[in-house]
Amino acid sequence: MSFQRYFLLVCLSVSLPASGQQAAQGWGDPVKDSDGILVFARPVPGSSFKAFRADTVLPATLASVLALLDDFSACTRWVHQCREGRLVEEASFNDKTFYQATNMPFPVKDRDYIMRAQLRMHEDKQGVTLTMTSLPDRLEETSAIRIREITGSYELRSIMSDQGNETVALVWEQHIDPAGAIPTWLVNAMLVDIPFNSLRDFRELVGQEPYRSAELLFDASGNIRGFKDYTP
Repeated sequence: MSFQRYFLLVCLSVSLPASGQQAAQGWGDPVKDSDGILVFARPVPGSSFKAFRADTVLPATLASVLALLDDFSACTRWVHQCREGRLVEEASFNDKTFYQATNMPFPVKDRDYIMRAQLRMHEDKQGVTLTMTSLPDRLEETSAIRIREITGSYELRSIMSDQGNETVALVWEQHIDPAGAIPTWLVNAMLVDIPFNSLRDFRELVGQEPYRSAELLFDASGNIRGFKDYTP
């Protein structure tokens, strides 16, 4: 997987996708509004590359969403063009470092990156923020071009219906400087293809086992401390 929260470090307020006419605060109008997924893009000061934001609501539990994000090797099944993902270090359940490698269309060279993912529960215990920061020198470089500037976050918020069914509102923000020579058309395409294709495939996968049956464990203060009897 990807505790891919690829990205500017920001404090987000979760907004539910409604229509393409409803802009996320500070992001303007969506560049794509399809299949229940909104994608936005905006310039980043000091960078030649834009950041993206994607909003959607997942028909899943918070436990299921976190279980899939925690399965780093599953990134090949949902992260757009991901060819490898693995855990590098686990300081705690809420603090992990992972590696991902991405296939790029010929003749562009493949990219890879290392990120630290830190999970923080919201004060009201109804959601979490997963923040990711780049650690480009954590592992030796490979034949792929190492992405050094990549930051991001996932905001996840549990929503219970009157019938007791749970869904999760997700906001994913990411900013990447892909490094090296890369065509402008490909950069522009990635701003839409990465979030849209990834979340579309994520939505399908999160409803499958073992993620669907995942349950969370909480400490005495109501904070997440792991999964209950779950193995990806």
